[in-house]
Amino acid sequence: MHQMARLFQRHGHRVHTLGVHPAELKLTLPEPLGYPMTALYPAHPPSPRPLTATDRLRPRRRRAEAARAADKRRAVDRLSGLFRAARPGGVVIVTQVWPMEWLRAADTAGLTVIGMSHESYAYTKACHRYRWVKQNYPHADRWLTLTQEDADDWIADGLHNVGFMPNALAHLPEVPSPRTEKVVASIGRLHDQKGIDMLLDAWALVAPERPDWTLRIYGAGIEEADLKAQSTRLGLDSSVRWMGRTDDVRGALAGASVFVQSSRCLL
Repeated sequence: MHQMARLFQRHGHRVHTLGVHPAELKLTLPEPLGYPMTALYPAHPPSPRPLTATDRLRPRRRRAEAARAADKRRAVDRLSGLFRAARPGGVVIVTQVWPMEWLRAADTAGLTVIGMSHESYAYTKACHRYRWVKQNYPHADRWLTLTQEDADDWIADGLHNVGFMPNALAHLPEVPSPRTEKVVASIGRLHDQKGIDMLLDAWALVAPERPDWTLRIYGAGIEEADLKAQSTRLGLDSSVRWMGRTDDVRGALAGASVFVQSSRCLL
């Protein structure tokens, strides 16, 4: 999100980044950002749970649900206020599926709303986000997928505001990697969606055939401990390097001869 925000700002646009709650995995960002950043909640809000007949007999459960709904109304009202302060021609870009639940309830009059998908139609169809997309995204002005094939699948599934836009490169290096290092690099969050566990399984097949090569994994996330345990279990500790988060993506790529990107979302 911040990469996109900086690119828009660099081209003269007024930018305001919004989130449902502060990120749990903190990123290293330039100071000052140069644009406002707003979270609607101080922490991850509770998920809605419809009241059952038994719940209705429990005052504490009714109060909890009433408080959650009231908090959501306040968040939506705050979002509407921010949107009303936008100048004519404003565009709202929703980079994740979940926040559209709040945005759909907000006042977006006079604004263009563009939703984005970072995963394949098949992956979304197989998980809980499919219901969110079907409920909330028909109301967006545009719903952008990564490929023409995914756009066609969503259109066949009844969405008619669909287009596609492949992920862009933020910049191209002036000098490409010399490809002299026996290094394979992976860069991304250590999260189930990114499929780093599948990458380790694949590397376990490659490493014995290429014992002089190293896999460098850049990134951090909630799966880090499990992935490191998997690496040890597969006997890969001598050929896998855990590099942590990096702000120097160009340097990481320049120091590798192969870039590999595993993902469950694109299957």
